[in-house]
Amino acid sequence: MRALKTNDAASAVVLFERAEAAIPGFLNQSLLTAADRFHLYTDYGQALYDVAMKGWQENGISNDGFDRFVKAREALRKAAAIESKYYVTAFRLARTEHALETLHPWRYPDTPNPYNAHPLYQAAAALRPAGIAVHQAWARYLHGKGRTEEIPDLVRHLLAIYPPFYPTLKNEPYFMPGLLTDAAEGLKNAVQTGVRPRDALRYLSQLSRDQDNPAGAIDFFEAYLPMILRKTRQMISFI
Repeated sequence: MRALKTNDAASAVVLFERAEAAIPGFLNQSLLTAADRFHLYTDYGQALYDVAMKGWQENGISNDGFDRFVKAREALRKAAAIESKYYVTAFRLARTEHALETLHPWRYPDTPNPYNAHPLYQAAAALRPAGIAVHQAWARYLHGKGRTEEIPDLVRHLLAIYPPFYPTLKNEPYFMPGLLTDAAEGLKNAVQTGVRPRDALRYLSQLSRDQDNPAGAIDFFEAYLPMILRKTRQMISFI
């Protein structure tokens, strides 16, 4: 949809709703293939989510915003029923469920909360084991739920698959000094498996300084320095 490609989620929602009003059940028409319906439901769900989230961030939550999250969830669940192995849809569904789980007590106080984003984050992460965004969002979700004992595993994984996440980690709402040990384990794993080893050694040196361990910082920097010099020589050879 052109409106979504231009990041105009509000216009995309209007177009979907006009089409639905003009041709009730248009997404179920025989002229549309399952693939067509999958992409339309996914895009519609994303547009609804974006509009609802923008309203929440700028104006606070409202009944209309909550209802848009509900409609986004419905659309994304329909997409997932057509194709359950598509990571983008799975992640969007997890984020939408997360929003509804957070807002349900506001909309319906003193009632059981029917929303649970945790298994949806698990499913999305399983579809994209190297996905930075999904693991980051999942860790924030666990922090919000008070399930801090589950965060260290995610931190180790995040640093093992993407060492440059280390500076971001220190600004995350769930960060605490005790996670530095887990971060170090993840970075060392990255070195061993060859995942951006230069970055991993660089951030291991920085982490050691953060732990007031100057000797460790020097050791990791000395391992990092030859890699940088080798890269510099390679760049010069191309000039």
